[in-house]
Amino acid sequence: MVEEHLARLRVLPQTLGRVSSNAARSLIELDKAAPAIGAGGKEPVRWHMIGHLQRNKARKACEVSRLIHSVDSLRLAEELQTIALRRDKPLDILVEVNCSGEASKHGCPVPAAGPLAEQIDTMINVRVRGLMTMAAPGVPESEVRATFARCHELFDEIRRSGIGEGAFNLLSMGMSGDFEIAIEEGANIVRVGTSIFGNAAPAGDPEESGDPASDIDDD
Repeated sequence: MVEEHLARLRVLPQTLGRVSSNAARSLIELDKAAPAIGAGGKEPVRWHMIGHLQRNKARKACEVSRLIHSVDSLRLAEELQTIALRRDKPLDILVEVNCSGEASKHGCPVPAAGPLAEQIDTMINVRVRGLMTMAAPGVPESEVRATFARCHELFDEIRRSGIGEGAFNLLSMGMSGDFEIAIEEGANIVRVGTSIFGNAAPAGDPEESGDPASDIDDD
């Protein structure tokens, strides 16, 4: 849908006059400049993979994602490394950490995050750029804040250790219901899909929910 929108603006540039958002205008200008920038340059749209990633879906995710937010095991990181080596193109990832302690949440345990980041940092075509976490839903604000504060503390510890050679600088925390708290606690990426697009279609409705994307977090 985004590509369709950009293509329409390329063919009918006069419609740009109806686009009032500075962000939308920037997107179009970047799209126009993309061919001149060349391979490896900036792209008009940068897609992030934010849901749980199964290893058998890793190749598809690598084809379309600039940044994968949800690497929570060495096995998944190794699978991504194998794919990235074949494509000869670096892939940026975040280590997903279960800072809320929920048994149902994906993410590596807090004590394992540093060692996992160290192991990924030795890989050739996978670059660890930071951390991602989610707070538990429906809990008091104090618990949400404590979850984000713990992740920020862990983020600072890992960054001070020198992992990423200065590129470990992304902290993805907060969704539509708690992004303001996340920003206060140091997030520089938030995931606010529900605020923009509304609630996801109910599971089990194939015409509305689509296919594999339906099991991605609604934010």
